[in-house]
Amino acid sequence: MKKYIVGLKRNLVLFTLHIAYSNFYIVHLKMHKAFLNFYNAYLNMQDAHLNLHIAHSNFYIVHLKMHKAFLNFYNGYLNMQDAHLNLHIAHSNFYIVHLKMHKAFLNFYNGYLNMQDAHLNLHIAHLKMHKALSNI
Repeated sequence: MKKYIVGLKRNLVLFTLHIAYSNFYIVHLKMHKAFLNFYNAYLNMQDAHLNLHIAHSNFYIVHLKMHKAFLNFYNGYLNMQDAHLNLHIAHSNFYIVHLKMHKAFLNFYNGYLNMQDAHLNLHIAHLKMHKALSNI
């Protein structure tokens, strides 16, 4: 009977060790996932940052076109209709660029929030790893 109890205790210890190792491995994989999410958020933020620069460059080009249109408008009465049309086109382009800048900012902010989420997941995975290690 004593051998049977010793065998049961040994099996219980091995099973507990197996569970602890499994929990550690799960937490380890979750940490990898959290890191990949963090890196993905970082890349999204870089992409949004680049889009912000592109939108700013487009804004400056449109700004110069608006100045040109304004000068053409005052260049003479005969050119007034042409300049007025250019002004409307420049305004439409300005509005499009304005919306793209808003979109780029929202993408940037979304990347920032994803990074914060991944950072939190990293902390959670770290705590779970410590919990799994303490169960060994």
